[in-house]
Amino acid sequence: MSVYTNKLNRPGESLKFRMDIPEDFHWEDLTIEEFFGEIYDTENDKYYSRNCGRDYRPKSKQKHLDEGHFQGYSFGVERFCPEGGRVLDPFVGSGTAIIESYLQGRHGVGIEVEFNQLLDDNIKHIQENHPTKGSMERLLGDCREVLHDVNEEILMGDTEQFDLVITGFPYPIISGNVTSDAPMNPNKNGGKGFQKIDYEAEKSLGKLKWKGNFRPEMAKVLTQATQGLKVGGHFITLIKDCVNNKKAFLLQDYVNQDFMAMNPNFEIKGWYIHRHCPETMFMRTYNKRFPDVKIPFYQVGLVLEKISE
Repeated sequence: MSVYTNKLNRPGESLKFRMDIPEDFHWEDLTIEEFFGEIYDTENDKYYSRNCGRDYRPKSKQKHLDEGHFQGYSFGVERFCPEGGRVLDPFVGSGTAIIESYLQGRHGVGIEVEFNQLLDDNIKHIQENHPTKGSMERLLGDCREVLHDVNEEILMGDTEQFDLVITGFPYPIISGNVTSDAPMNPNKNGGKGFQKIDYEAEKSLGKLKWKGNFRPEMAKVLTQATQGLKVGGHFITLIKDCVNNKKAFLLQDYVNQDFMAMNPNFEIKGWYIHRHCPETMFMRTYNKRFPDVKIPFYQVGLVLEKISE
């Protein structure tokens, strides 16, 4: 019997959750903050699979490296954005943030530099097959440039402020020369081992190195993205941390520290999690090779609140 729920009753439905922190959760220091729950199908005693979100999307010719898991976005939008509110994702990728916002009657705005065909296919399909009171707007280009224009429109009063900024920002190159976002895929050329597909857009932040300029650039972008957020609004990052040197690499914690150092008008509100389902090839093989290493199995929704301008 499958341990995953692979289909929802309807797209955008409220996801169930439980309030127990898993024993294998990797980010122990975070547990002192308020916990909003683990997204979990308590009715069927199963984890929600990413396939639930894929079920109501079309098949597109363009593929994403690692498209967003619908669970964390759906849960975050429903709980931290009022009905009819505005949601922004500066790294919208295949459109998960704005799709889940739309399905719940919110107004989603997403910025994307690379996966434009995939994004357009998803938006068109969702709008035609699942009409709601929400809306989806996609802005194409380098988010560092696009956010400047968005913030100018808000400053001039031409556009309303956002109620929620939610994003799974691209991972950097931590070691080697390929982004840590890149999934492990069986080698299609008949050779042994795996191949990794990398970002192609020259201005993708996923092409930056962790020991180079990734940290300052990411802090700058997230600061730009939250400038148009209302006071009392929320900023959520959704990340499954990496593994480096046989231990969890707390990418989200490092980026959050950089962001809060630049933005003292934000404070941690709390956090929620969902299991990375199904597991990746890396997660399955690494745990067998190094059973004593506590690797990240969970995507963390770290929730910050804007307390002043």
